Order: sequence, then structure tokens, then C-alpha cells
Amino acid sequence: IWAIRLCWHILKRHREEDFRYKEFRANWTAAGGGYRGYLWRAFLYVFMLQGLFSLICNSAALYVQIYSAGNKLIWLDFLGIAVWIFGFLFELIGDR
Repeated sequence: IWAIRLCWHILKRHREEDFRYKEFRANWTAAGGGYRGYLWRAFLYVFMLQGLFSLICNSAALYVQIYSAGNKLIWLDFLGIAVWIFGFLFELIGDR
């Protein structure tokens, strides 16, 4: 749900490539390796770094999913749901 909201926001907002990615491409291509050098740097610095941050941010949820023994929701689950709803609405309002 969050990714769909973010995708919709980006599609409405951006009509061309983000200026930061244009700068990355120009700088990394000039730094050496040509277009291949740019592709490797983009893979490592953009995609893999986002994956690492995602793993760090989601580590608590992954821990609970892996080591949880029960199937019943407890008060902390409901608190987490409330925090998620608040964050989702906060970003939705911020997008507008």
C-alpha cells in the first residue's frame, strides 16, 4: 500500500528524470569506466544502498516474523498498526 502511494506520487510529480540522477550519470561517467562504470556505480550506490537501508529499517519486523511463536495479535501489534496508519496518513497529507 505504501509503495503504491509513493509510486503514484512520483508519477504525478516527475515528468522527466530526476536532476540528481542526471548529475550522478555525468559525474560517474566522467570519473572513469564510461557508461559501464556508471552502471556499476549506480547499481552499488543507488540500488544496493537502498536495499541495505530497507533491510535495516525492516529488521524489527523481520525478527518478529522469523521468531514469533504465536498467531494472536497482542497490544504491541495494534500499537504498530496505529503507528503505520499515522505514518501513512502523514505522508499522504505531505504529498498533497
